[in-house]
Order: sequence, then C-alpha cells, then structure tokens
Amino acid sequence: MPDVKALSPSQRREARESLAARYRDFQTLKMNLDMTRGKPCPEQLDLSVGLLDGLSRAEYKASDGSDCRNYGGLDGLPEAKDLFAAYMGVRPEEIIIGGSSSLTLMHDAMSWAVLFGAGKGSTPWAAQRPVKFLCPSPGYDRHFAICEHLGIEMVPVDLRGNGPDMDAVEALIDLEAIRNAGLRVIVDPMYGVGQLTLGTVLTEARCRVTFINERHNPLFGGRSPAPNLEALRLLSSHMKDHRYDVGLAMDGDADRIAIVDERGEYVSINDVLLLLYWYLHEVRGERGGVVRNLSTTHLLDRLADRLGEECHEVPVGFKHVVSAMVQHKALLGGESSGGLTIRGHILGKDGIFASALVVEMLARTGQRIPQLLERVYGITGRLYGLDESMPATPEMRIVIPRRLKEAPSSRIGDCRVLRVSQVDGTKLYLENDNWALLRFSGTEPVLRLSVEADSPQKAGELLQWLRDWCRIQKG
Repeated sequence: MPDVKALSPSQRREARESLAARYRDFQTLKMNLDMTRGKPCPEQLDLSVGLLDGLSRAEYKASDGSDCRNYGGLDGLPEAKDLFAAYMGVRPEEIIIGGSSSLTLMHDAMSWAVLFGAGKGSTPWAAQRPVKFLCPSPGYDRHFAICEHLGIEMVPVDLRGNGPDMDAVEALIDLEAIRNAGLRVIVDPMYGVGQLTLGTVLTEARCRVTFINERHNPLFGGRSPAPNLEALRLLSSHMKDHRYDVGLAMDGDADRIAIVDERGEYVSINDVLLLLYWYLHEVRGERGGVVRNLSTTHLLDRLADRLGEECHEVPVGFKHVVSAMVQHKALLGGESSGGLTIRGHILGKDGIFASALVVEMLARTGQRIPQLLERVYGITGRLYGLDESMPATPEMRIVIPRRLKEAPSSRIGDCRVLRVSQVDGTKLYLENDNWALLRFSGTEPVLRLSVEADSPQKAGELLQWLRDWCRIQKG
C-alpha cells in the first residue's frame, strides 16, 4: 500500500476503488472470521468455570450465540440491547452498548490522571514527572503502549511460576533485619487478594507465617472485608492462644491494614501511623514531614514538631494525601481508615507494603508494639480518639452545615474553640490539639462524628456534645 499522503487526488480515487473491489470480493466468500486480536480460546475461558459454577454451560451464551465470558461484538449483547430499547422506546437494532474493556478503561482513566490528576483537587501526573508503574512481564503489550504514549516510565517485574518477581517490591524492605529476628507472624487477608504477595515477602524474610481466612471468597466469608475491630476477633484469639509476635490484617483488595499486638490487642491505625513515622525518621534516618487527613490523630502533628518537621492536613480521600506528599516531599502519608504509603513507593495505598514495613520495624528495633508506643508517647504525650456514625437524611446534609456556618460555636462544653474549618465537613479546633469533626460520608448515608482529647473522659464528653447538638438540629 503506497503512502496515501503522496498520492494525487486521482490516484487516491483509484486506490479507493481498487480496495472497495477487493472488499466486495471478500464479501462474496461469505466467511465468518473473528479477527479480534488476543481473544482467548474456549479452553482458556474454561479456566474461569470455577468462578461461575452457579451457572450452567448453556447460560454462558447470549441469544446470538456469543460467549459472555469473552470479548463481545461492537454493538453489545442482544439482551442488553433489548433491555435498553424497552426503556428508550426504540428498536433493539437502534441501540449501541458501549464497551467497558480493561484497555478502554485504562486509557481513559490514565489520560485523565495525566491531564487533570487522579481525583478532584489532585495534582496532574504531568506535573509529577517521573511517573512510574510496576509492570508484570510478560504482559499485555497494548497496556504497555498506553504507558509509553503517556510518558509513564515502566519498571518491569518478571512473572514467575508462582506470581510476580517480588525482588522489585522487596527492595524497599530490610529483609536481612527480618531474617535475623526470627519473628512469628499471623496474617488475615480477609478472603481477599493479599495472601500470595505478602506471603512471598515474609517467607523470603524467613518469618514463620500462619494464614487464616486465606481462601479467596468473593463474598468475604459473609462479612465486610474492612479491617476493623469487629472483623479481627479470630485474629485476636489466635494471637492470644499461640503467642505470635504480631498479627496483620488487610482488607479485601489489600490496600488497608490493621494490626493486633502480641497480647491480642487491637492497635489503632492512628497509633500505627505514629509508630511508622517515628521509625522511618529516627531508626531508618529518613527525613521529611508527614501528611494526614483531617480525621486522623493530631499526635502526628506533635511528633513532627518534636522532630523538627511539618505535618500537613488534607481533606478525607487518599488522593489528597498523595497530592500533598508530592507537593511537600513528605516522608509518610496516611489516614485513620487504614491506608498509608511512604516516599519512594507508589502514590497510593498499599497494605502489603505497609504490613511488611511493620514487621521490619519490629525486627530492627527488637521491641514489641506496646514498648514502642510507650517510647513514642514519651515524646508526644497522649490523645484519645472516639468515632461514631449516625443515620443521615438528605435534609440533614443541608441543614447541619448551614447552621454550623451561620452560628459557629465558640465553646464545646468547657473547651474553647480556637478556629473552625469547613474545608471537608466542619472541624472545630480546640486547645491543646483537641478537636471535634462532623462530616457526612461520601459513600454511606451517615454523619460521622469524630473527636480527639486529652483523656478518655473528655473525648466522651466532646462526642456527647456533638450527639446532643445534632439531635437538636434534627428536632
């Protein structure tokens, strides 16, 4: 085929007519060819049967014979076209169902992130060069082509028989220190995806590792896959009965963590963030500030101040955390819901890396979590946090912020309000790093009440004041 740009108008017309004639010749052959590149064969599709064993083989097929486990046609499955045609009052053949392939989603999401950032208010990736991706190899070349086109640096990670080559991930963890410590660790991946990778890291470090709830289950054993206190009862029981050095838990997609100490006691994520920031700064010798969201402990502010660093507060949402980390070159960023990352690692939550970092901290310090907490509390003092959620109506989402803005409180009980922020919800800053927050959830119909104070009693009083105030507004 000659270069079309080099042809004259008459030559282009001749070329078009010639190609059209060839196309008509192919049409007379009445062939039924599927030229989709990289399309799996039926034998490969059969590998997914175990995930679909609630369906019979006949139910994999659409009414036109398309295998619904595979790539579909350009205009969508007939059943989907029939459904939307009924809603829109048109014929099914007039409906086009757009594709949602991983390639399309990846391209659109990454293009948006490069131009505008990964979320509202976040820094565009184009301003964060270099942007790097860990890329399992061999992988899908068209995914790699998107990265290359967008100027994203790809760090290849070889695929082995049992998964990715973890050397690239383990480079950020002091495995030798963990090997020398001989720790006994128990892990609860909560029926999710974290077992293989974290197990690989800890086994490489010669930890004696036990897993519970490790079987993959899309229903997560009939419970929420969030690593909260209620979900950790079995892990806590194992810790008490079998004397492990630490218990680690991750949520279903392994981006958030929870910790149980050797006594079987739950360690709050606020305390985990506090310990890891102290460890990175004082034991690893790394320098830099810390980023937290507005519902996370102010003990991080105190610790940063004692270490000669700065703590930066951002709205709820990890995209705000990583954006501020880039802006301020912060050492650690985290939030009280369990997500964290450090400088030099990915700009996102990683429960596997965070779990390995906790184990490294125990190995290098030679101390258990209660001892380390007492050590850090000696620097920061104590604050005690409480959280609660109450059902929220659409009317409350309008009335409560408006009344807080129109008539802000100058005192909460005996506590003087120093300032008020309404950047994300309404946060009342009190004396001595105490605070109270009212914030409507972005994912649930609830109003979240959070406080932190000098004593458990004072925290309880602050929370009760928020409850009473909200009831009056509803009333």
